[in-house]
Formats: sequence, C-alpha cells, structure tokens
Amino acid sequence: MKKLFIALAMAAVCCPSCLNEEDGMNGGKKEPSAKLVGNPFGEKEEGTILIKLTDKAATALSEGTLNTEDLLAGLQDASMTPVFAGTDCSGSKLSRWHEISFDNGICVETAAAILSEQEGISAIQYNSLLEPVYSAESFEYTPSGTTTKSGTASYLPFNDLLLKDQWDLINDGSIEGSVAGADVNVKDAWRLTAGDPRIIVAILDQGVATKHPDLKESLWVNAAELNGATGVDDDGNGFVDDKHGFNFTDDSAILTYGPNSDHGTHIAGTIAARNNNGLGVSSIAGGSGKGDGVRIMSCQTFDKNGETTSKWVAKALKYAADNGACIAQCSYGYSEMDGYSAGQIKEWMESSVEYEALQYFLDPANANCEALETNIAVYSAGNFNEPFSLYPGAFKDCISVTAFCPDFLPGGYSNYGAGCDIAAPGGDIIKNENEAPCMILSTGIMESGGLNYEYKYGTSMACPHVSGVVALGASYALKIGKKFSRQEFISRLLASTNDIDIHQTGSLDKLRVNTYFVPGDGIKPGSWKTEYEVTDIFVKKGKMGTGAVDAWKFLMALEGTPSFMTTPGEVLTIDIDRHIGDGYVMEISPEDASALGIEGTPVMNNGKLELTCTRIGSGKIRFKSSVGKDEAGVIPELEYYKEISIVSRPAVASNGGWL
Repeated sequence: MKKLFIALAMAAVCCPSCLNEEDGMNGGKKEPSAKLVGNPFGEKEEGTILIKLTDKAATALSEGTLNTEDLLAGLQDASMTPVFAGTDCSGSKLSRWHEISFDNGICVETAAAILSEQEGISAIQYNSLLEPVYSAESFEYTPSGTTTKSGTASYLPFNDLLLKDQWDLINDGSIEGSVAGADVNVKDAWRLTAGDPRIIVAILDQGVATKHPDLKESLWVNAAELNGATGVDDDGNGFVDDKHGFNFTDDSAILTYGPNSDHGTHIAGTIAARNNNGLGVSSIAGGSGKGDGVRIMSCQTFDKNGETTSKWVAKALKYAADNGACIAQCSYGYSEMDGYSAGQIKEWMESSVEYEALQYFLDPANANCEALETNIAVYSAGNFNEPFSLYPGAFKDCISVTAFCPDFLPGGYSNYGAGCDIAAPGGDIIKNENEAPCMILSTGIMESGGLNYEYKYGTSMACPHVSGVVALGASYALKIGKKFSRQEFISRLLASTNDIDIHQTGSLDKLRVNTYFVPGDGIKPGSWKTEYEVTDIFVKKGKMGTGAVDAWKFLMALEGTPSFMTTPGEVLTIDIDRHIGDGYVMEISPEDASALGIEGTPVMNNGKLELTCTRIGSGKIRFKSSVGKDEAGVIPELEYYKEISIVSRPAVASNGGWL
C-alpha cells in the first residue's frame, strides 16, 4: 500500500469491510477515486470523512432545499456538519466543506466510494491522521561547563541568563567544532527593532505553555474573552473562551502540553520568549524588555500523542487569519508517497481542505499587518535527509526551511533540494547523542511537569528561526513605514542570506538522525524511536536554499540599504564614488564601530573607503552632504545623507560580497 508521510511512515488501517486495495491498476494497487483529494493513503480517522459540495448543492443547502438524506444515502447513522461551523465563511470556498460522521462499522474507503456517486459532491477527503516534523530526542538544560566572551555582560545585549548558551542567536565559536557567525545574525538587528506587539505569529503545533515565565507576557490576548464571561463567546468569533488561542484537537480553549508534548512551547520560545527579563532564554523577536516584542497565538493542532487531522489544521489556519495573525509557523508537512510523482502529490494537495484554508490565510483580503499585503506562511522542509521539501512548504507561496548546525554545515537529517528555500539553525548531534549544546536551546517542560528549558533539534527548530526573522522584518517595516507584497517581502528575505556552501569542502560526514513513531497495540502506548547513522552531506551543497537566514541583512534590504560583506581581519575596499558619489562627509556611530570592531576612523582614499573589521558583527556607515548652499549664508542649505551596511561574517559569499 502506498503511504503518505507526515514526518513519519504510518501503516494504513483498513477494516474488514473496506474495498480490496489489491484490485485495479498501478502494480495491483487500487487507484483513488477521481473525486478523492488530499491524502489518499496512510492512516485515517475512522467514522468520519470530509466532503466538498458543488456550487449548486451548496446553494441548495443555504436555501434549505438540499435533501441531505439522499446525499448520505448508503451510510448508516450518517450526519453532516460544516467543517468551519460557527465561523463566517460567506463568500469563501471553505463554506462548501463539510464533515460526514457515520457508523464505525463502515470503513472510510467504503464511505468514500458511496459518496463519490453523489452528483452534489465535488471532492472527498479522508480526515487523515498526521504527525509533526520533529526529533524524538530532547535534553533538559544544564549549565555549560565553560563560559566564553559570549557570556560576559559587555558582549550580550540582554540580561537573559541562558543567552550565552544560544549559539543560534549569537555564535562566538566557543562550542567545539563550531564556526563563529553560524547563527541568524540578530544581535545588531536588535538595535533597530526587537519586535512589535502588532505582529502576531500563529503557532500551529502542540499547545504552548501559557504559564511559562518566559512566554506568558508574549502571548496574544483576546481581550474580549479575557475580560468576558466564562463559557460565553464574548467576541462572537465562533470560539468560546479563546483567550490566547484555541485547542482544535478537542474543540476547547484549554491548551494542553506536558513533558512529552512541549514541541509548540519550544518553538514559541525561539520566536518570542521575553528578552531582557533576567530569566532564561532570549528570542529573535521577543522585545527588549520595554513592552515591545511580537505576540504568539497558540493554535493547537497536535494532541498529546503528537497526532493531528486534516480538519484541525484547516480550522487552525482559518482561525489564525480571522483573529489577527500575519505569520503562520508550521512545523509539519506532507512528503512523497511511494510510487507517485511530486506532480501527482501536488495535484492532490492543491485540492485539499487544508490547502484551501492555507489560501484563505494567504488571501490579501485577510491580511493582518499594515506593512504586508498578505500574510506569510513558514514550513519545515523535513527531517528525512531526502532531496525535496515536504508540502505545503514546497508550494511557491510558502517558505520552506532547511537546517544547519553550529559549524554552518547542513543537519545530517535535513531535507534539501527541490522546494527548499532558506536555511536556519536547527542543530544536530555532532559527536554523539548527548551533544546537547549543539542543539537549539529554548523554552520547555521538565519530566516532573515543571516549566524549564531544553535542547531540541530538527527542521522543526530551524523553522521558527525564519518565522522569528520574518516577524522581526514585519516589525521593522511597520517602524519605517513601508509596505510590501508577499513576493517583495520574501524576495528580500531570500536575497539577504549568507553563503553556507563555502563551508562544504571535500567529503563530509555527519550523523544523521532517523526518527519514527511505533504505534501502540491497545495495551502499550505508542512511542518514538531514534536511530543514528553517518551520512555524506556533501550532496547537499547548493541545495539548502539561498543560504543562511540573516536578520540584519534582511532589515537592510527592507530599508533599501546596500550591504557590503567582509571577514574579520581583512581590508574591505568600497568604491564610494561609484556607489554613492562624491562630496560626502563620512561618519560612523560608536555603536556601529563597536559592533564591527572598527578601531579609529575608516580611511577614504581617492574616493574609496578602506576599513578593517576585527569581529563578526553588523553596522552602518553614513555619508552626509548638503544642497542649495548660499555663499552669502542667507538661504539655508538642505542636508541629506546616504547609508551603507557593513556585514562582517566568517566567509564572503561567492557573489563578491555585495548585496
């Protein structure tokens, strides 16, 4: 039987009354119905199936003239309810989607065959059981044995106690085998913005620990529900008591999480843990301790067992769009089905309820940020070491994220190649399975249930780094008063990366981690298993996306400020006359000079700027001039300026170092 993988291979379940799947074409396997969309194989929720009505049938239903008994004829004890019940779907294709519940004695394959005969139904989709893209391994935080310069108060911009151990944010090369600068280059970007509370990031994952001391002040707050009556839909959005989000797995506002279900909590910390509060970790867009920072909306789509369904994902995407989120952080995705082409999979996915919900989220009519014409969706590329991105990340409207390690090399597990857009820190087990410092440190939950911090790795961990940088970029766009289309915004992100291929030389081996889920047998619960093996990562060269995400360069691209690349200790020469013109006075602020390690004043020689950076960092240089000067001094002159960005990293991109 062909299977659809959502992070893990799941055995297809079929009851005795199901259709014989050994009939038909394609190697003795039965082809799905022409009306079947989404995941045609793999494990499915029994007793329920999703259908999409034709326009004619949907109109008849709204007018009260559709005979649902005829529509559901052949299914015992069947009932029909809207997938997006309680929410406004008027004018949207989503209003045509309904869930059919029926007797569990009829398996879903048989139900699909029966429903496919109905003219009023245009599409049928199994309510597939899915699982998130993440590693089984995680390690509770323990203080590192050594502290280097990155642990000194003068070097770190925030007072968060664990920032010194977060190489993904500030990598000084102190971890054995790491490369200084193999991070998201956010330290100097924080001088421009640390996040705007008007930016809301929806986390489609396991529930976020709303009481975590490093997260509770970063939560999106539904004021009407927070100040309203318990058990009442105070804001009329179709969801009761949704103060910080909603749990779609049990149709409740109570978000669930625990020691084995803290994936969403870890992701939330990378994006928006509170910065500068003197507690634990720092985050990319968690503010500066002055009431700023983006907000996170918990859209729980995975239950405590790590499972979700197509319906839950679709409902969460619509909820996020309807309630103010402008970024969807999604660490899940569909991979290839054995024997079927990527084109076939794409065709099935483009007709699914979750894809239509994704398009609803991305519709300009539902945009939730004044600086963006549409919302942005970010997905994990996958942890299978396969040469393609998972869907939906592979769709052109989304961002698919691969993972690199503290040595700038690809994660041994990371997918690569077709559909992959950009790389971010995801960590890895570089030496052995206990090499926790090489993973991503963020908020978590202890085995005892206490709220703490822990290490995880995977493209699931890389994905929120890009979501965080996107959130930072949207915040900065608001600050500078600019507005971008999705293509403009994403293009600037993808064109502002750092070259990681330069670090891949020769034949490189790295530990690959295989993670898979072993289902329970009714007595023992299911469990995660992990295998380790050495893999050649040289094949990933040039296939990890455009390069490593860079927060500073992205903000410069949004400004329209050109960035010039250099490496510490080397002389950088810039032809200022060509790029800016003559007649300017150069100046650099003490903060920018310190960030770059520039001692003294850069030299101008025959229209060329010469400078040497002594550290990894980013900063600006300003060139001031004036126009309209009156020799007599009666008419005042008008001053103006141009700026350039200097980015000092461990290696210069192959494009010559100019962006």
